[in-house]
Amino acid sequence: MKLFKLLFIFTVSLYFMGCSRCYKCSRDVIYNFNGVKDTSKIEEDFCTATSKELEDKEDAGYTCVPS
Repeated sequence: MKLFKLLFIFTVSLYFMGCSRCYKCSRDVIYNFNGVKDTSKIEEDFCTATSKELEDKEDAGYTCVPS
């Protein structure tokens, strides 16, 4: 019974270690139509399990907050 509990705890721990975390990411985009500038915001949900992917997203100009 003790071995079963340890195995269960280990399995649950592995499950949560591999889970991704989701963020709301947004960035401003400036459009220029015949000399008239327009700004709009792009928003998207972004889920990742690695911090490298989040850093790449932020390096591309997005601002991300946990959702």
